[in-house]
Amino acid sequence: MKKLIWISLLTLVFAYPQSTSIAQSADSANAEDLRQEVNDLRTELAKVRKDLDEVLALAPIKSLIAENRPVDVTMDVADHPFLGSPTSPLTIVEFSDFQCPYCGRHARDTFPNIKEKYVDTGKLKYVFVDYPLPNHPFAQKAAEAAHCAAEQDHFWEMHDELFSNQGNLAESALPGHAAAIGLDETQFSACLDSGKYSGVTQAGRAEGDRVHVRGTPSFGLGYTSEDGETVHIVKLIRGAQPLAAFEDGINELMDSEAGSD
Repeated sequence: MKKLIWISLLTLVFAYPQSTSIAQSADSANAEDLRQEVNDLRTELAKVRKDLDEVLALAPIKSLIAENRPVDVTMDVADHPFLGSPTSPLTIVEFSDFQCPYCGRHARDTFPNIKEKYVDTGKLKYVFVDYPLPNHPFAQKAAEAAHCAAEQDHFWEMHDELFSNQGNLAESALPGHAAAIGLDETQFSACLDSGKYSGVTQAGRAEGDRVHVRGTPSFGLGYTSEDGETVHIVKLIRGAQPLAAFEDGINELMDSEAGSD
């Protein structure tokens, strides 16, 4: 946009000599009038440039820079639920919200393909981190419900259950989802009522902010440490992207890792 504006301005500027040449071929009175018009145009162009600079100064440049800055963050993932080998060479960290419709789309349409192609084959460790958005009133307790299900080794079953029932995530509905996946309902309800995992879910948000997450779903992609407890995130994929976007990112990191050997 800025480049286009300046091209237009420069076109006008380079046109001035031609106007002056025409003016010199006319009588002196007309030439003087044309010179004055050229001077007036130059004055107007100076004003336009000043106005443009002021508009650009007001633009959210800092936000744009933050949105596109390179990611270089080491994150502890030892206490987050995951699928795959703990020491797979690459790790993808999903920052997600159970009430987010785009997260639901990813869970239904893309996640199964990532799991089949990369997780089940040992190429990728898949980590899930809570990032409940404040404008989603049911997201927080739904995240806690998934952690309560993890106490009974059913995190991923609850993950699938919640994303399959995004229109029914009120706190009163969560015990029904627990029953649907075969949890001990008494133990689950006691866990959920205690709020014991509220801090864990909020810590997930803090981790996401550190990785420059701005919305859900977002995916941090990086290299797994030898002990499998941390990941060095170097790439961020934003939004419910198709499988091809993940393939490109994964292949890029694989190629980079092979080149460094």
